[in-house]
Amino acid sequence: MSDQWGRPPQQPQPNPYGQGQPPPQQYPQRGQYPDPATQQFPPQYQQPPGSYPPPPPSSYPPPPQQPPVEGEATPPAAPKKKRGLSIVLILVIVFALLIAGVIGAELYARNKGNSKIATAAACIVEDGATASFGTFPPFLWQYLNDEYSSISIETAGNNIRQAKGMKAEIEIEDLKLTDGGDSKGTIGALNATITWTGDGISQTIESFIPVIGSVVSDVKLNPSNGTVEVGGGLAGVTIKPITRDDGIALEIEDLTGLGFALPRDDIQEELDSFTDDLNKNYPLDIKADSIEVTEAGIVAKFSTQNATISNDGNSNECLADL
Repeated sequence: MSDQWGRPPQQPQPNPYGQGQPPPQQYPQRGQYPDPATQQFPPQYQQPPGSYPPPPPSSYPPPPQQPPVEGEATPPAAPKKKRGLSIVLILVIVFALLIAGVIGAELYARNKGNSKIATAAACIVEDGATASFGTFPPFLWQYLNDEYSSISIETAGNNIRQAKGMKAEIEIEDLKLTDGGDSKGTIGALNATITWTGDGISQTIESFIPVIGSVVSDVKLNPSNGTVEVGGGLAGVTIKPITRDDGIALEIEDLTGLGFALPRDDIQEELDSFTDDLNKNYPLDIKADSIEVTEAGIVAKFSTQNATISNDGNSNECLADL
Protein backbone atom coordinates (compact mmCIF):
# COMPACT_ATOMS: atom_id res chain seq x y z
CA MET A 1 0.00 0.00 0.00
CA SER A 2 1.42 3.34 -0.97
CA ASP A 3 1.13 6.76 0.70
CA GLN A 4 -0.59 9.74 -0.74
CA TRP A 5 2.39 10.53 -2.93
CA GLY A 6 2.52 7.05 -4.36
CA ARG A 7 5.63 5.91 -2.45
CA PRO A 8 5.82 2.35 -1.16
CA PRO A 9 5.67 1.87 2.58
CA GLN A 10 8.99 2.08 4.48
CA GLN A 11 10.34 -1.11 6.00
CA PRO A 12 11.80 -0.92 9.50
CA GLN A 13 15.59 -0.73 9.41
CA PRO A 14 17.77 -2.93 11.63
CA ASN A 15 19.53 -1.24 14.55
CA PRO A 16 23.19 -0.62 13.43
CA TYR A 17 24.31 -0.50 17.01
CA GLY A 18 23.25 -4.01 17.81
CA GLN A 19 20.19 -5.61 19.26
CA GLY A 20 19.13 -4.00 22.51
CA GLN A 21 21.80 -1.19 22.34
CA PRO A 22 20.60 2.38 23.02
CA PRO A 23 21.05 4.91 20.30
CA PRO A 24 24.02 7.29 20.56
CA GLN A 25 23.81 10.44 22.61
CA GLN A 26 21.78 13.10 20.87
CA TYR A 27 22.46 16.81 21.02
CA PRO A 28 19.63 19.14 21.92
CA GLN A 29 17.36 19.97 19.07
CA ARG A 30 16.15 23.39 18.18
CA GLY A 31 13.88 24.69 20.87
CA GLN A 32 15.37 22.44 23.56
CA TYR A 33 17.20 24.80 25.93
CA PRO A 34 18.56 24.30 29.46
CA ASP A 35 16.15 24.50 32.30
CA PRO A 36 16.05 28.16 33.44
CA ALA A 37 15.90 27.05 37.05
CA THR A 38 19.04 24.96 36.94
CA GLN A 39 20.75 26.36 33.80
CA GLN A 40 21.40 22.77 32.73
CA PHE A 41 20.33 20.64 29.84
CA PRO A 42 18.07 17.68 30.54
CA PRO A 43 19.94 14.55 31.64
CA GLN A 44 19.65 12.89 28.28
CA TYR A 45 21.61 15.73 26.72
CA GLN A 46 24.32 16.04 29.36
CA GLN A 47 27.68 14.61 28.56
CA PRO A 48 29.29 12.60 31.35
CA PRO A 49 32.56 14.08 32.69
CA GLY A 50 35.72 12.78 31.06
CA SER A 51 33.88 11.38 28.06
CA TYR A 52 36.10 13.40 25.71
CA PRO A 53 39.90 13.14 26.06
CA PRO A 54 41.94 16.37 26.14
CA PRO A 55 43.30 17.46 22.80
CA PRO A 56 46.81 16.19 22.07
CA PRO A 57 49.66 18.73 22.36
CA SER A 58 50.56 20.50 19.18
CA SER A 59 53.49 18.94 17.31
CA TYR A 60 54.20 22.15 15.37
CA PRO A 61 57.07 24.42 16.58
CA PRO A 62 56.17 27.90 17.78
CA PRO A 63 56.28 30.58 15.08
CA PRO A 64 59.64 32.40 14.84
CA GLN A 65 59.86 35.89 16.27
CA GLN A 66 60.07 38.57 13.63
CA PRO A 67 62.99 41.06 13.87
CA PRO A 68 61.98 44.65 14.58
CA VAL A 69 61.23 46.73 11.52
CA GLU A 70 63.84 49.41 10.81
CA GLY A 71 62.65 52.77 11.99
CA GLU A 72 60.06 51.26 14.27
CA ALA A 73 60.52 52.30 17.86
CA THR A 74 61.46 49.43 20.12
CA PRO A 75 59.53 49.51 23.35
CA PRO A 76 61.90 50.38 26.18
CA ALA A 77 62.80 47.65 28.55
CA ALA A 78 61.56 47.95 32.03
CA PRO A 79 64.18 49.70 34.20
CA LYS A 80 66.11 47.41 36.45
CA LYS A 81 67.14 48.53 39.84
CA LYS A 82 70.76 47.80 40.51
CA ARG A 83 71.98 47.68 43.98
CA GLY A 84 74.89 49.99 44.58
CA LEU A 85 74.06 52.45 41.77
CA SER A 86 73.89 55.31 44.22
CA ILE A 87 77.37 54.39 45.54
CA VAL A 88 78.77 54.51 42.00
CA LEU A 89 77.25 57.95 41.44
CA ILE A 90 78.73 59.22 44.69
CA LEU A 91 82.17 57.91 43.74
CA VAL A 92 81.93 59.56 40.31
CA ILE A 93 80.96 62.89 41.88
CA VAL A 94 83.79 62.70 44.43
CA PHE A 95 86.29 61.84 41.68
CA ALA A 96 85.08 64.76 39.55
CA LEU A 97 85.45 67.13 42.51
CA LEU A 98 88.99 65.89 43.13
CA ILE A 99 89.94 66.44 39.49
CA ALA A 100 88.43 69.93 39.55
CA GLY A 101 90.36 70.71 42.72
CA VAL A 102 93.66 69.54 41.24
CA ILE A 103 93.09 71.58 38.07
CA GLY A 104 92.21 74.64 40.12
CA ALA A 105 95.32 74.27 42.26
CA GLU A 106 97.46 73.77 39.13
CA LEU A 107 96.14 76.95 37.51
CA TYR A 108 96.54 79.01 40.68
CA ALA A 109 100.09 77.83 41.33
CA ARG A 110 101.08 78.30 37.67
CA ASN A 111 99.72 81.85 37.60
CA LYS A 112 101.51 82.62 40.86
CA GLY A 113 104.81 81.31 39.48
CA ASN A 114 104.38 83.20 36.21
CA SER A 115 103.73 86.39 38.16
CA LYS A 116 106.89 86.03 40.29
CA ILE A 117 109.15 85.42 37.29
CA ALA A 118 107.56 88.27 35.32
CA THR A 119 108.03 90.64 38.26
CA ALA A 120 111.71 89.74 38.56
CA ALA A 121 112.28 90.22 34.83
CA ALA A 122 110.44 93.55 34.83
CA CYS A 123 112.63 94.71 37.70
CA ILE A 124 115.83 93.85 35.80
CA VAL A 125 114.90 95.49 32.48
CA GLU A 126 112.79 98.28 34.00
CA ASP A 127 109.89 97.51 31.68
CA GLY A 128 106.79 95.34 31.66
CA ALA A 129 107.26 91.59 31.20
CA THR A 130 105.34 88.34 30.92
CA ALA A 131 106.47 84.82 31.81
CA SER A 132 105.20 81.27 31.39
CA PHE A 133 106.37 77.89 32.64
CA GLY A 134 106.56 74.79 30.46
CA THR A 135 103.37 72.76 30.22
CA PHE A 136 105.03 69.44 31.09
CA PRO A 137 105.42 68.17 33.67
CA PRO A 138 102.53 69.89 35.51
CA PHE A 139 103.57 72.97 37.44
CA LEU A 140 102.58 71.48 40.82
CA TRP A 141 104.94 68.58 40.19
CA GLN A 142 107.74 70.98 39.28
CA TYR A 143 107.00 73.10 42.34
CA LEU A 144 107.03 70.15 44.75
CA ASN A 145 110.37 68.97 43.34
CA ASP A 146 111.88 72.49 42.99
CA GLU A 147 112.83 71.65 39.41
CA TYR A 148 111.44 73.55 36.42
CA SER A 149 111.89 72.24 32.91
CA SER A 150 111.53 75.51 31.00
CA ILE A 151 110.52 79.15 31.47
CA SER A 152 109.80 81.69 28.73
CA ILE A 153 110.07 85.45 29.39
CA GLU A 154 109.21 88.33 27.08
CA THR A 155 109.48 92.02 27.84
CA ALA A 156 107.06 94.66 26.58
CA GLY A 157 109.58 96.21 24.13
CA ASN A 158 109.35 99.78 25.40
CA ASN A 159 112.86 99.86 26.77
CA ILE A 160 115.60 97.98 28.58
CA ARG A 161 116.81 100.47 31.13
CA GLN A 162 117.83 103.58 29.16
CA ALA A 163 117.64 101.96 25.73
CA LYS A 164 114.37 102.97 24.11
CA GLY A 165 112.67 100.52 21.76
CA MET A 166 114.64 97.54 23.10
CA LYS A 167 112.96 94.17 23.71
CA ALA A 168 114.15 90.92 25.30
CA GLU A 169 113.01 87.32 24.68
CA ILE A 170 114.48 84.86 27.16
CA GLU A 171 114.35 81.05 27.37
CA ILE A 172 115.44 79.33 30.60
CA GLU A 173 115.94 75.57 30.83
CA ASP A 174 116.49 73.18 33.72
CA LEU A 175 116.03 75.51 36.68
CA LYS A 176 116.75 73.79 40.01
CA LEU A 177 116.18 75.53 43.33
CA THR A 178 117.94 74.70 46.59
CA ASP A 179 117.30 75.83 50.15
CA GLY A 180 120.25 77.16 52.11
CA GLY A 181 123.96 77.37 51.43
CA ASP A 182 125.64 79.96 49.23
CA SER A 183 123.21 79.59 46.33
CA LYS A 184 119.48 79.47 45.75
CA GLY A 185 119.89 77.05 42.88
CA THR A 186 121.23 76.62 39.37
CA ILE A 187 120.12 77.23 35.79
CA GLY A 188 121.10 74.70 33.16
CA ALA A 189 120.89 77.15 30.26
CA LEU A 190 119.65 80.64 29.51
CA ASN A 191 119.38 82.12 26.02
CA ALA A 192 118.21 85.66 25.33
CA THR A 193 117.60 87.64 22.15
CA ILE A 194 117.72 91.44 22.43
CA THR A 195 116.17 93.50 19.62
CA TRP A 196 116.76 97.27 19.32
CA THR A 197 114.68 99.02 16.69
CA GLY A 198 115.92 101.87 14.48
CA ASP A 199 113.40 104.30 16.00
CA GLY A 200 114.50 103.20 19.47
CA ILE A 201 118.15 103.91 18.58
CA SER A 202 117.25 107.40 17.39
CA GLN A 203 115.20 108.18 20.51
CA THR A 204 117.92 106.84 22.81
CA ILE A 205 120.69 108.90 21.21
CA GLU A 206 118.59 112.06 21.28
CA SER A 207 117.77 111.56 24.97
CA PHE A 208 120.98 110.19 26.48
CA ILE A 209 123.88 111.20 24.19
CA PRO A 210 123.64 115.00 24.02
CA VAL A 211 126.86 115.54 22.06
CA ILE A 212 125.37 114.03 18.90
CA GLY A 213 121.74 114.08 20.00
CA SER A 214 121.40 117.67 18.91
CA VAL A 215 122.28 116.85 15.30
CA VAL A 216 120.38 113.55 15.00
CA SER A 217 117.54 113.72 12.52
CA ASP A 218 117.81 110.29 10.93
CA VAL A 219 119.07 106.75 11.61
CA LYS A 220 120.13 104.52 8.72
CA LEU A 221 120.75 100.80 9.20
CA ASN A 222 123.37 99.09 7.00
CA PRO A 223 123.12 95.29 7.32
CA SER A 224 125.76 94.84 4.57
CA ASN A 225 128.62 96.25 6.68
CA GLY A 226 126.99 96.06 10.12
CA THR A 227 126.94 99.80 10.82
CA VAL A 228 124.40 102.42 11.88
CA GLU A 229 124.58 105.95 10.46
CA VAL A 230 123.32 108.60 12.85
CA GLY A 231 123.00 112.25 11.82
CA GLY A 232 121.47 114.73 9.47
CA GLY A 233 122.26 116.35 6.17
CA LEU A 234 125.25 118.35 7.38
CA ALA A 235 126.81 116.08 10.01
CA GLY A 236 126.78 112.39 10.71
CA VAL A 237 128.33 109.69 12.84
CA THR A 238 128.79 106.10 11.72
CA ILE A 239 128.58 103.65 14.64
CA LYS A 240 129.42 99.94 14.62
CA PRO A 241 127.80 97.71 17.31
CA ILE A 242 130.21 95.04 18.63
CA THR A 243 130.58 92.60 21.53
CA ARG A 244 133.24 93.52 24.06
CA ASP A 245 134.07 92.28 27.57
CA ASP A 246 131.08 89.88 27.50
CA GLY A 247 128.72 92.78 26.76
CA ILE A 248 127.81 95.02 23.86
CA ALA A 249 129.52 98.25 22.78
CA LEU A 250 129.00 101.02 20.23
CA GLU A 251 132.19 102.17 18.51
CA ILE A 252 132.57 105.24 16.32
CA GLU A 253 133.72 104.12 12.91
CA ASP A 254 133.49 107.36 10.95
CA LEU A 255 132.52 111.03 11.14
CA THR A 256 131.02 112.66 8.05
CA GLY A 257 130.32 116.24 6.97
CA LEU A 258 130.50 118.72 9.79
CA GLY A 259 130.76 115.74 12.10
CA PHE A 260 134.54 116.13 11.79
CA ALA A 261 134.18 119.19 13.94
CA LEU A 262 132.54 117.17 16.71
CA PRO A 263 134.78 115.95 19.57
CA ARG A 264 135.29 112.29 18.67
CA ASP A 265 136.61 111.28 22.07
CA ASP A 266 133.73 112.93 23.89
CA ILE A 267 131.22 111.17 21.67
CA GLN A 268 132.92 107.80 22.24
CA GLU A 269 132.99 108.41 25.98
CA GLU A 270 129.24 109.03 26.03
CA LEU A 271 128.61 105.91 23.97
CA ASP A 272 130.74 103.84 26.37
CA SER A 273 128.94 105.27 29.39
CA PHE A 274 125.62 104.35 27.84
CA THR A 275 126.58 100.74 27.05
CA ASP A 276 128.30 100.26 30.44
CA ASP A 277 125.05 101.16 32.18
CA LEU A 278 123.21 98.79 29.84
CA ASN A 279 125.57 95.91 30.59
CA LYS A 280 126.04 96.28 34.32
CA ASN A 281 124.40 94.07 36.91
CA TYR A 282 123.18 91.45 34.49
CA PRO A 283 122.56 88.45 36.77
CA LEU A 284 123.69 84.85 36.36
CA ASP A 285 126.91 85.75 34.50
CA ILE A 286 124.99 86.42 31.28
CA LYS A 287 127.34 87.20 28.38
CA ALA A 288 126.86 88.66 24.91
CA ASP A 289 127.55 86.07 22.21
CA SER A 290 126.92 88.07 19.02
CA ILE A 291 125.46 91.29 17.68
CA GLU A 292 124.39 92.21 14.16
CA VAL A 293 122.61 94.93 12.24
CA THR A 294 119.45 93.98 10.34
CA GLU A 295 116.93 95.94 8.33
CA ALA A 296 114.73 96.21 11.45
CA GLY A 297 117.43 97.18 13.96
CA ILE A 298 120.22 95.72 16.06
CA VAL A 299 119.88 92.10 17.26
CA ALA A 300 122.10 90.77 20.06
CA LYS A 301 122.33 87.22 21.46
CA PHE A 302 123.10 86.56 25.14
CA SER A 303 123.50 83.27 27.01
CA THR A 304 124.78 81.53 30.11
CA GLN A 305 125.35 77.89 31.01
CA ASN A 306 125.21 76.13 34.39
CA ALA A 307 124.75 79.45 36.18
CA THR A 308 124.42 79.73 39.95
CA ILE A 309 121.72 81.85 41.57
CA SER A 310 123.60 83.66 44.31
CA ASN A 311 122.22 83.67 47.85
CA ASP A 312 124.54 86.29 49.39
CA GLY A 313 123.69 89.81 50.32
CA ASN A 314 125.21 91.26 47.14
CA SER A 315 122.90 89.31 44.83
CA ASN A 316 120.57 91.10 42.48
CA GLU A 317 117.66 92.45 44.53
CA CYS A 318 115.30 91.74 41.64
CA LEU A 319 115.73 88.01 42.30
CA ALA A 320 115.24 88.23 46.07
CA ASP A 321 111.57 87.18 45.95
CA LEU A 322 112.11 84.10 43.79
